[in-house]
Amino acid sequence: MTEDPLTTAWNRFRDALDERERAYEREGYDVTTATADHGSATRRGATGRLAFTVPDDRATALESAADGGSFPRTRIEYVDVDGHRLLSLASLDPETETALLVAGGVERDALASFATDEVDAVETVVRRIDGTHAVVLRHDDPDPFVDGLDDAT
Repeated sequence: MTEDPLTTAWNRFRDALDERERAYEREGYDVTTATADHGSATRRGATGRLAFTVPDDRATALESAADGGSFPRTRIEYVDVDGHRLLSLASLDPETETALLVAGGVERDALASFATDEVDAVETVVRRIDGTHAVVLRHDDPDPFVDGLDDAT
């Protein structure tokens, strides 16, 4: 049985996320990682919102790790496949040497609306299965989230 392209890409993406986690640990960061079972991209006013649903234990771990941090830096990696964008966000607080890694997929067309609707910021919401928010991260520059959408196939 052959895996579909999205599943294959997701499995490779998760492997790359594991390597990214190890790289941050080598740099001295305390890393907490979560992969989303479900992701969506919506708009709330001038803010784009990425919502990722993660298992409750990972949500609680992210919530604890984020407590008291400011996370002024975010690094984004992505791959586009079959109408989806798989995203890996590393939110970094160099002062506390804490890194939050969140990965998930969203529909590419929904994310593309961030560019066409002139979104001026993006929020990443990590939530539990019951919908309660564990972590909300604000990103003042939406460009890295929509980078290359015009070129994606």
